[in-house]
Amino acid sequence: MTFKKPDEVRFVAGAAAREGFEPVGNAAIVFRRRSPEFGPYLRKMRQARKLSIRQAVRELGIPFSTLQTLETNKRSGQPSMEFLTRVSEVYDRPLQEVLTKAGAEFYMPTTEPVPDDVDHAFERLMLHDALRPMRLGTEHLDYYSKLQKRQIVQMAMNLEAHVVNGGLAVATIMAGEGGEE
Repeated sequence: MTFKKPDEVRFVAGAAAREGFEPVGNAAIVFRRRSPEFGPYLRKMRQARKLSIRQAVRELGIPFSTLQTLETNKRSGQPSMEFLTRVSEVYDRPLQEVLTKAGAEFYMPTTEPVPDDVDHAFERLMLHDALRPMRLGTEHLDYYSKLQKRQIVQMAMNLEAHVVNGGLAVATIMAGEGGEE
């Protein structure tokens, strides 16, 4: 699946994730850099609420030393989504703002969403002359769950977008050649 940077991220259910990406709603998040502004941002938010470090760690549910190293930018690695969500809640800031300050980049799937009428889309896809698996008839379509139908339709859409955008051929992917994209 390819991703594009959105103007706005909506945090709603259902997302695609791939290695290095963490799903949030219909977006994927990747931390490409450690942001030098995150520590001062945390300290500024804590001070704006007039909290001592000890008060803040109780509300955030983390050790004193962790907050201290985060605020001074001495901690390596990225904070967890759980922690960043908690920061958003405790300091009453939008989650997208907190994630951006932590160095996150947002990406949205570029493929069209799966149609609402997944049963009909699945049937058209599976019974199409060019795509129909051997010996698959209409009587077999009910063997698939709604989730399986949705996944197969989404995979077909992703595959089309992948190939159209110059990605590896399906035979190359299945043979394990060409590496990960």
